[in-house]
Amino acid sequence: MAHESAPEFEQEIMADCLTMQKELASSYNTAALETSDDTLKSVLINILTQEHQLHSAVRTAIDRRKDKNREV
Repeated sequence: MAHESAPEFEQEIMADCLTMQKELASSYNTAALETSDDTLKSVLINILTQEHQLHSAVRTAIDRRKDKNREV
């Protein structure tokens, strides 16, 4: 990562965020599928939904930054 420009560094961070969101969503999904406790399942599904929303927000931010960098 020697001498990366700010936009390249930001893209790398955003890509790492997407990867993290995918792994978290996968973990919450697995936990929700495997639990037999209905209350816990509901909580995990709510968290999973939030993770999907965060993933979408990160993806939107990445797309906006790409568009902004193309304009420059």
